Amino acid sequence: MRLARPLLAASLLVTGVTLGLRYLGWLELVELTAYDHFMQRQPDLGPDDRLLVVGITETDLQTLKEWPVSDRSLARAVAELQRHEPAVVAVDILRDFPQGPGHAELIRQFVQHPTILATCKTSSRDDLGTPPPSEVVADQVGFADLVIDPGGILRRSLLMVTPPQPDRPFPKQHHCNNPNHTLLSFGFRSTLLYLQAQGVEAGFTEAGELRLGDQVISPIGPDTGGYRNADTAGYQVLLHYRSESRAVPMVSLLDVLEGRVKPELVRDRIVMVGYTTPQSKDDFYTPFSSSRRDKQKMPGVVVHAQSASQLLGIVLDGKPLLWVWPLPAELLWILAWSVLGGGLGWYLRHPAAFALVVVSGAGVIYAVSLAVFFQGGWIPVVPAILSFLGTAVGVVLLDRFNNSAYGQQVYRKVKTLLHLDIEIDEDKLEKQVAEITESDYFRDLQDKVKTLREGESTGESTFGQTVPKWSGDTVSSQGNSDAYPDDNLDALNLLLAPEVPPPARSAVGAKAPTAGDDDGLDFLNDLNRDAQQFKRQRAQAAAPPTDDGLDFLNDLNRDAQRLKQTLRGEEPRYSPFTLEDAFCCCNDTSKATSLYIDFIDQEIKKLKQCIREQTSQKV
Repeated sequence: MRLARPLLAASLLVTGVTLGLRYLGWLELVELTAYDHFMQRQPDLGPDDRLLVVGITETDLQTLKEWPVSDRSLARAVAELQRHEPAVVAVDILRDFPQGPGHAELIRQFVQHPTILATCKTSSRDDLGTPPPSEVVADQVGFADLVIDPGGILRRSLLMVTPPQPDRPFPKQHHCNNPNHTLLSFGFRSTLLYLQAQGVEAGFTEAGELRLGDQVISPIGPDTGGYRNADTAGYQVLLHYRSESRAVPMVSLLDVLEGRVKPELVRDRIVMVGYTTPQSKDDFYTPFSSSRRDKQKMPGVVVHAQSASQLLGIVLDGKPLLWVWPLPAELLWILAWSVLGGGLGWYLRHPAAFALVVVSGAGVIYAVSLAVFFQGGWIPVVPAILSFLGTAVGVVLLDRFNNSAYGQQVYRKVKTLLHLDIEIDEDKLEKQVAEITESDYFRDLQDKVKTLREGESTGESTFGQTVPKWSGDTVSSQGNSDAYPDDNLDALNLLLAPEVPPPARSAVGAKAPTAGDDDGLDFLNDLNRDAQQFKRQRAQAAAPPTDDGLDFLNDLNRDAQRLKQTLRGEEPRYSPFTLEDAFCCCNDTSKATSLYIDFIDQEIKKLKQCIREQTSQKV
């Protein structure tokens, strides 16, 4: 219990700070960098033999002496590919208007073969987009837009999107800027055509999620994984790259035009045609870019092929879509490592052992997260390491601080400011009690009590002066001694008792006095009650009415209450002093009672004055 509370408090604090930083987006860049690192470390799956990319290289353009590539060259390439019976031919080249001769030939290929796809660029609020060839029907069009993260890295795949409503009507309406149509991406449209040939049906679940065969493709949200407030418009998934540079087999445009491509590389495959030359500006940074010195960008047509390969792997190979934990699971994961780090920091005192274990713990988090990523899961590795290291180092520093002289001084000061120091200093209490009980005033008071006891035994009573013998009234002394028992004066003993050592306090379970304690002053309430009982007993004994003067106790009680308020905040509080027996029991006489009351009144005033002086000396 001594360890559990501070350890849990430290763990919750560090976890809260880590989650706060994550919520604010301050960890997004680091987490996305970790994602890129994991993507680079995953096994290379090699080329996907269900796809083929026909790349238009710089050599092709120089040989054909064309830029951009002409419609005739594209028409010839598509016709040559169709001879080998591909499943899909997708042309990733914008053709909103004719390029060179051969436009009619190219359109004829689109019309004759419904499995040939064209591409377009979707519109935005201030950009009307780029339309496909006007003669191509909507079912043969897929948009080529890609989602780029801040920093220029392409980590997501956009499968579907609805063009936004423009601020003002576009001068030219086309299929890819119509806000009433939901468009499919170039890679997704190619995948659907391939799956249809395989007998796989596509649809949506009741929750609106994409279903391909038996597999459900769930979209990501703005805060999926390490993202914070990401723009996830449309239907987006995390792009799980198959390989850094060998995701699909590739041939050049000249290889196709000159008939050098083997038929088996084309038959029943998705064949994508697009630029691979940097001159086209159709290339993008990927998670692999930071690990490469040259060719850091990936051609857009290869990115589309990677996206199609991912979807085919999910549906046909049973591979998982990249997934993340729900928020409660992420919280428990981060908190668990925080608690473990704090425990290691508490128990490991040797610096070398602490450093070795903490670094090893961070390595374990990394290894577990990497292994999970290989299985398709993206879990919070950076927040877990930060919380683990933060709690471990924080607990060590806090322990060193608490054990230092300066830390102890600060700790005591904070406890005083927050009124947390409620434990009584027993030594200080006994010392202050001894100072008061050994004072001349209390010695004089004890002498007077002794004199009163001696007067009781001889039938005389002295209150600091000579007092006549109490001969009694018509009621005998014995009768009064029975009627007025000694316990009627027990409350007075609280005031006039000799010194009694304070009761021993148990170290376990001792209760410290609080502001609600009586402070030994409520004895006056008891005294007033006993006085009233004393009057009733005398009335029952048919004693003649006399002015016994006991009403002054009400005034004393009020004074005691005021005195109590003065002493209530004083520390330490003193235990009441008691006599073993009552100091007197006598018959009533008016004069003796008056003298007795005067004496008590004087002693109360002396006690109040003494306490005031003691209090002023403390202040």
